[in-house]
Amino acid sequence: MFHTNQVQSVPKNRLVAGLSQALVVAGLMMGSVAAGAADQSGAQGFWLMPEGAGLVEVSTCHAKTEKLCGTVVWAEDAGKKGDVVLSRFSQSGDVWTGGKATLAGKRQSEQGQLTLLGGNELKVSACKGGKCRHETWTRADDARLASLGVIVTQ
Repeated sequence: MFHTNQVQSVPKNRLVAGLSQALVVAGLMMGSVAAGAADQSGAQGFWLMPEGAGLVEVSTCHAKTEKLCGTVVWAEDAGKKGDVVLSRFSQSGDVWTGGKATLAGKRQSEQGQLTLLGGNELKVSACKGGKCRHETWTRADDARLASLGVIVTQ
């Protein structure tokens, strides 16, 4: 129970400023999660691997390049979190080539290609010796990201 003098010990302008700041921060946090998957275009964004085995974030490899890399940010097998499964892909239209891909069940990366199929599917191909394997990844929506506990910041 609060006494009147305890409530009055906090100046009203500081209380209002503190609440305003808290509301702004909460709004920004909610906005960043809500904007997460919806703001992604092309191959960049969050992609669910087949059968929901993992979630890969595809983004530029680093600030000085436009090449794309993909890192596992969530996986049923927690030991795979942080694995780089796509590296150094260059874009040509709706296709990214010249990089390496590691598909499910493989330990080594192989020459790869990424093909955007519409806006919500990404065909990931890995080839070795003329033999290719393919997976189709599905873009994760905001609800799926939230269910996995992934917080997207801008």
